[in-house]
Amino acid sequence: MMIAVTILAVGIVLVLRSLLNAVSTLDYIQNRMTAITFLENKMNILEQTAVEEKGVKIGSAEEEALVGNRKAVFTSQIEIVEMEKLKEDQQKMDKATLKVLWQEGGNNRDAALVTYLPEKK
Repeated sequence: MMIAVTILAVGIVLVLRSLLNAVSTLDYIQNRMTAITFLENKMNILEQTAVEEKGVKIGSAEEEALVGNRKAVFTSQIEIVEMEKLKEDQQKMDKATLKVLWQEGGNNRDAALVTYLPEKK
């Protein structure tokens, strides 16, 4: 009888641990999806600016942001693509990298989006 109770107790602990791991993973996925949606909105604004102003300014920026209900750091970096990487007849391009970093459960997490935009004329 005592052995059965011990086996049952260990089994319940393992089931609860698995449930907590699943909940933690779902929380991370939700935060990542929120961060990616935030980055997609920023990327849409950047692409719209590139069309309206025929390009974007080269450089980098960093700012604090609220992504979902978490404090995060948003960074953007726009750099010129090296000429060697372009084909002969290809238009000059700028590489835009948008990234958001946040802390979750003592771990640093991040999400990033990268695109290429026409170089400002």
